[in-house]
Formats: sequence, structure tokens, C-alpha cells
Amino acid sequence: GAVGRVERVSDDVVVAGGQVKQAVVGYGRAEKKQVIIMVTSLLGLKEPPKPDDTADALAIAVCHAHSAGSRLASFYNKNLET
Repeated sequence: GAVGRVERVSDDVVVAGGQVKQAVVGYGRAEKKQVIIMVTSLLGLKEPPKPDDTADALAIAVCHAHSAGSRLASFYNKNLET
């Protein structure tokens, strides 16, 4: 899956699988099952995303949202302060 290797998200965003796992699970060598469990929990999903590639895409999105350069993170953090 995408979370196990380096992935080009867009022209200016490249993430490593360990970076995604660290952001989502808190451990850069987490198993795919752990990533799926945390994605399901973090996003409040009723059931795990299927197929596994969907969970990978959501994990990459969560990682990007947590990154310092993310406009989503800036928006979210600004709204938390008010």
C-alpha cells in the first residue's frame, strides 16, 4: 500500500510511509491493521474504510492535515483558538 513507501501526494507534497504511520498511529513502523484502526477512530467512521488503499489515502490526508505547512491545519488550529 501507499503507506508502506514514499508517495507523491501532489507536485509539492511527498511523504514517506513511516511519516504517515507516525502521524496517524504514533509509531513509524506500525502495521497496516493499526493504521486502519486509527484512521477509523480519528475520522469517526462507523466501519473501517475499504479497500485498504482507501485507508492509505485517508491516512495520507490525516498526515498532511497535521503538517505545519497544511492550510487545513492552519484553518483548524485558528478555529480552535476562537
